[in-house]
Amino acid sequence: MNESSIRGISSPVTGMALYFRTPFPEDNIFLRVMAIRSPPAFIFFKYSYALFLYTTPYIAYSILLSGIYIFALKAGRKIRAGKLPLYPAPRKRADLSLVAGEAHHPRKQRPSETPRWLVIPERGLFTGIAMVGAVGSGKTANCMYPFAEQILAYRDEDYRGADKEDPIYYARHTVMKAQAEQQRQSSGEQAGEDQRTTAKEIALDH
Repeated sequence: MNESSIRGISSPVTGMALYFRTPFPEDNIFLRVMAIRSPPAFIFFKYSYALFLYTTPYIAYSILLSGIYIFALKAGRKIRAGKLPLYPAPRKRADLSLVAGEAHHPRKQRPSETPRWLVIPERGLFTGIAMVGAVGSGKTANCMYPFAEQILAYRDEDYRGADKEDPIYYARHTVMKAQAEQQRQSSGEQAGEDQRTTAKEIALDH
């Protein structure tokens, strides 16, 4: 028997007991005056009183049972981390999307019993993604390259040559080119700094 069943049975029983134990006080002098001067108002109060005899226990049982469930039954419950579903391969996705990681518990720092992939749909990719972190924290290796590989691997069979056996050949090839270009730019910037430093040293010597 669940919480709703207990509440649904207990509320009418309690309301019926209150109806016979504490009936509407029609003998009250003020209510008699109201019945003479304003019969509709008297009838309204009379039936409202009977209605509240049933609805008030229903609300009280809801609060009581919810409190017992939250603080007593659920307090000592151990959370077991669930198993993630299979990773959606970029090449087999029906729509363009980006898997950014795993979605954990929405409000607490603990694993979820029903984990899922955190998926950014195609519409969300038009706004751009900001990756923030210190130098060397892995923004490029763990975010930019995997994200680019997912995007470029989507429906890559429409563009890759028939002689390429690797299903994500162009995705990997493009990522490798981007890595090489970044390394080349980094090397060029470092060489430029070395040249400027040497020029300053020569100028100081003269």
